[in-house]
Amino acid sequence: MRNFNEWLYNPNYINPQAYHDQQIRITQEYERDQQKEILNAHKALNDFLDAVQKVDNPHQEQLFLVCFGEIAKRNQWG
Repeated sequence: MRNFNEWLYNPNYINPQAYHDQQIRITQEYERDQQKEILNAHKALNDFLDAVQKVDNPHQEQLFLVCFGEIAKRNQWG
């Protein structure tokens, strides 16, 4: 029976199963990280909306214009 290192890495070839397993792990890690970022963005948006409610109506419009301007700037929309 071959040892684990020989199964995982052999300079003569890439083990297809080990490569496939590694690709699955990479994809799962990427998806987990993206889901975490979605949750972080959702929380940040809720925090922002809570802060907006503390601003009076005449200043809410100014706040939204500043925020939309920042979004446009970051996305290089003009």
